[in-house]
Amino acid sequence: MRKREIFASVLSLFGSTFGIGSLGLPAMMIKVGPLSWFLLLATALGINYITFEAMINFAEKLGFVNLVDLATILGNRKTYVTILVLFVLSTIFRLLSAMAVFNGLICSVTEEFGVSNIYFIAKQSLMWVLIPSIALFPVLIKKKLKSLAVTTFISLGSAFYIIAFLAYSYFVAGSEPVENPKDLSSWTNIPTAYGFMLTATACQSNLMAIYKELTAKSVVIMRKIIWIHLGLFVFIYSCFATFGYLLFNADERILTMPFLELFTAHKGVFLLIANLLMIIASLNSFVFGFKPLKDTLLKLLEGEPETLEEQKQPNDNDFDPLNLTLTMALLCFFLGISGIFTLNDIGFLQILTFSSNFIVPILFTFIPLAAAIKTQNSKIAIGAAVVAGSFYLWKVMDLVIPMISSAIELIM
Repeated sequence: MRKREIFASVLSLFGSTFGIGSLGLPAMMIKVGPLSWFLLLATALGINYITFEAMINFAEKLGFVNLVDLATILGNRKTYVTILVLFVLSTIFRLLSAMAVFNGLICSVTEEFGVSNIYFIAKQSLMWVLIPSIALFPVLIKKKLKSLAVTTFISLGSAFYIIAFLAYSYFVAGSEPVENPKDLSSWTNIPTAYGFMLTATACQSNLMAIYKELTAKSVVIMRKIIWIHLGLFVFIYSCFATFGYLLFNADERILTMPFLELFTAHKGVFLLIANLLMIIASLNSFVFGFKPLKDTLLKLLEGEPETLEEQKQPNDNDFDPLNLTLTMALLCFFLGISGIFTLNDIGFLQILTFSSNFIVPILFTFIPLAAAIKTQNSKIAIGAAVVAGSFYLWKVMDLVIPMISSAIELIM
């Protein structure tokens, strides 16, 4: 396989993974402390890697192209519907949070340029959602992930630029003073931080589609691509979290805001560039979240191929009527949701935290692991399921016990 194709696949995996969740990584380190953060990152990467291996094998042996296909291993029609609903919900949460961050960043940038029109600087305005939706339409109708290489390459560049910006901010400008600094770390935040990093390193929604696009399909080659991908993210995420921690470890605002919005004392051209690049990264995150949702629904609407010949020759025409109609319908749906629940009311960290704690572990971890255990009786998959289940149970108990205590107090 040519190095160019391997690089294209690494780019596709990067685009499927990197996004606005990276802006919350320093907050997670602040919540649990640096040592716990790195241990949780290693745990999340390890569990995700085990699911990656299982999914690649399913793509190779059974021809699966998305997560929903795993329902054919695990059960009946009800299982299929459950996985489909979870997949749609997780994707909607990801896309809404990407839209919220994009809207906030671009409103800040336009205000920096001196724009005073309320429709362009108010976060409640839908202007900066409508314009990109129209501009991105030619990209969103694409059926192949490799066609998104340009925006993904810019997104990769933005990650390294922001690392350089954070390093410069810490070593040259220094951290900003905070009145009455507090220690914000607590071991009780461990399941939340684990779930967030599990989501931030996940690319299961596009993994099998990326494998399908390889000209020379090989599990060994795909494993090599994944190792490059994981190494890249260990470096990028470690830098994001560490420098963000050093800069804002006593600032409570980082628990609810993207860290780029906290650079109030030394605004300038470097921060402006960082915001512009993260705007592109958030758009790229939207595109890579939008595509698997559209492809899954498109496959559902088209139905299964009737013959083996149809399976070998899938419809890759970007401009077929059903693809165009579905793309427009989904865009209208997200615009409508944004109009009903204004983006100013959407807290991206809150949305991502809910999804990463309660939906993503089921969809991206337990379902692939259950399929691997059922078909291969893998001890590694069983061990990963036990570890992931422990974190999930911990988080559920954190949610349920206070509710039970409050109910008992009301009764008494």
